[in-house]
Amino acid sequence: ATAAIELVLDKTLMQGIAESYQIVVNNKGITIKANSKAGILYGIQSLRQIIAPSEKGFTVQNGTITDYPSFGW
Repeated sequence: ATAAIELVLDKTLMQGIAESYQIVVNNKGITIKANSKAGILYGIQSLRQIIAPSEKGFTVQNGTITDYPSFGW
């Protein structure tokens, strides 16, 4: 089955923490939610790191990742 990747800009996600994001992977697909465009970018970069090659293409384990910068600029 083919799953979709959904990118969601949600200003209410982790309010006050710039560049935060959440990746949710389940049998229906992958959703990357972030409170800024930068967060979406960082979520995509993290997703790229957890994709594993398989016989049928690529796989990603089900789960949820929530991440944000520890330090500001």
